[in-house]
Parts: sequence; structure tokens; C-alpha cells
Amino acid sequence: MPASIKLQEEYGDDLAVLFVESQQATQADAEKFIMRHRWLGNQAMWTLERPVRIKVDGLPSFALLSAEGKLLSTGNHMTSRDHDLIKEEVTKARSAPEGTHKSFKKAWREFKKGGYAKAIAEAKKVGAKKEELAEEAGETVALFEVQIQAKLVRANWLLDNGYPMRAQEMSSAIKTGFKGVDILPTSLTEIEARFATEEVKVELQAAEKIERLLEKVYEDGRDEKLFSKLEKLANDFSGTKVAQRANGIVAMGR
Repeated sequence: MPASIKLQEEYGDDLAVLFVESQQATQADAEKFIMRHRWLGNQAMWTLERPVRIKVDGLPSFALLSAEGKLLSTGNHMTSRDHDLIKEEVTKARSAPEGTHKSFKKAWREFKKGGYAKAIAEAKKVGAKKEELAEEAGETVALFEVQIQAKLVRANWLLDNGYPMRAQEMSSAIKTGFKGVDILPTSLTEIEARFATEEVKVELQAAEKIERLLEKVYEDGRDEKLFSKLEKLANDFSGTKVAQRANGIVAMGR
């Protein structure tokens, strides 16, 4: 577990790590076990449902999937070859899709750097200059828009589930990618408007105080004094999604 969490922290959003509880534990028991071992406080995910079945005896075991869902490797412990496969997949994800015309490589580089407006403009420019690439230019712009929309969907999910600071960070990064553009994507203006509401301002105030304490809770795992402090803060910000999440962590630890 610690090695997988370290990998997730190393690669960030480029690597999704999903842990599966496979010994018929209840959700409550699984949560307490996870808390006790200090495996929270990162972007790794947990589930009681197996997303893929593999023919590997013993625990722990793993399955490594590509971004397209292809099974790349399985086993009980990851080898240097598995680490190489992860690097290869991350490199692919950070590059233009296979088969992309070389004229669009610059647009993809801009997009991967977060320069969304520049990337879209560059792809459109290629399509305008070369008639034979007009169709691919349209497809490239559409793909950019789909990926931007996916990021905004995730930012909204974070905001709806008690992670307003992370949501704001994502939203701000996307907005920076459209610097100098007068007309922003509708979904971006909508989430920006949410951050201007009193409701979300209170969520951010709650997160600023609660997140600092949560870091200590994640590091310790079983300190009743920390749980009591966290519970008090949650009561101070009762009704917020951040407080609901904090109370959930307290329940997991006790």
C-alpha cells in the first residue's frame, strides 16, 4: 500500500490508484482499518467492488491498466518493468495522441502545459492554413474541449463533496489557461460564479481551518484529542460539506 501511495503522489493526476478491499470487510471496518494504517490524505481511492478480475493467487495483488483500460500487467508485487510501463503510459498521456499529424504537435504541447486558449487557437490556425487538415483541426479542438470539460466536472464534484480548496485550485488553473480570452467556456464561468456565492465562501473558510487539522489526523490516525478538535471545528461550521466530511473522518477513526 505505501509503495502504491508513493507512486500516486509522484505522478499526481497522471496516475489513478484504486485500492480494493477484497476480504469481505464491511465498509465501516474497512474505513477504520485504512485510518489506523494512515493511508488517507492522498488522492488514492478505495472501493469494496472489484473493477477487474485477475488470476493472481495471494495478497497483496495488483492490476496495471492503460489509460484505455487495457490490462498491462498483474502480479503480487510490482517489478522494475511495471514501473517502466507506468512511465511509458504517463509519457504517452502527456503527448499528442498516436497518429496525430505533426502540424498539431505544437497545439498539443500548449494544451498539456495548460495553455488552453493558445492550444485551441493553434489547432484552428493549422486547419485554416491547410485545407486537408481542416477536419483533424476540428477534431483536435473538440478533444481539447472535452478534456477541459472533464476537468471542470471534476472541479464541481470536489466543490460538491467538501473539497473547495482543491476545486478552486483546479478552476483557477483552467482560467489561467484562458488568459487574454474575452469569452470563457460556459462551465468555467459557472463554477467561477459559484465561488462568488456566500455559501461557497463559508465552505472555503471552513476548509482553511479544517484541512490543516485533517493533515495532522491523517499523519497520526488514532489521536482522540485530534478527533475532538476536529469535531469541534465541524460543529463550528455545521451545515457545510467540509464539516460533513470532517465528521465522517472522525467516525472512521473512532
